[in-house]
Amino acid sequence: MTSHAIFFCIMAPFLYALNGVLLKKGSSTIPPFASIAVSMLILFLVSSVLSWTTERGFSWSYSEHRAGFNALFAVGFVNTAAFWCLLKAYEEVPVWVYQMFTLLTPLFSAILAYYILGEIFGPKMFLGLAIVGLGLFIAVS
Repeated sequence: MTSHAIFFCIMAPFLYALNGVLLKKGSSTIPPFASIAVSMLILFLVSSVLSWTTERGFSWSYSEHRAGFNALFAVGFVNTAAFWCLLKAYEEVPVWVYQMFTLLTPLFSAILAYYILGEIFGPKMFLGLAIVGLGLFIAVS
């Protein structure tokens, strides 16, 4: 694994952890769907500017990228539901408890990637997930 890959693999979870803390703080007085709308508006604006300035060769033609756009439309709906669940969880538990449950993401990702993408995973994955599951059980029980 390259140093760039390691950097991004560390920074993404760090930034998502920061996101969690900021979301709990920001949504404490703002209802869930309004919180989603505000944060996604900023995401839309920033990513649009970055796309228009750094990806100039990309064609926004739906017919040219139909499968990709359809998958991303589904991502929008799934993200809305996931975001709502996250904000509702923050009403009930501390941020760190919710973040511990995100350790289930590799398990769900592996199962979904197997069925949707045909990706294959081996015994090491199951062993790693068992260790993560045990750690999650110990931490929240």
